[in-house]
Amino acid sequence: MKIFGFETGFYDVMQVSRMDYDACEGGNPFREFSGGPATVSLEQVGVYYFICSLGNYCELGVKVSVVVHRLPTMVSPPLPSPPISRPSP
Repeated sequence: MKIFGFETGFYDVMQVSRMDYDACEGGNPFREFSGGPATVSLEQVGVYYFICSLGNYCELGVKVSVVVHRLPTMVSPPLPSPPISRPSP
């Protein structure tokens, strides 16, 4: 999950393709968020691209790519060895 904190009316967030991200084009977004703050669910492994489509903010650098990795498999720590029993004298 990613939270974009922005002021409604001054900024927006558009999820776009890599090509649209590079070109700062918001005309064909996958998802758009116009009310801030926006909470975006990122459930699949991959790279997500977001831009601000208002004004020239994207060209000024108001854009971000987010890489989602798979969580590593949790490996249980090894169990402790049983105590060594010593023969009584």
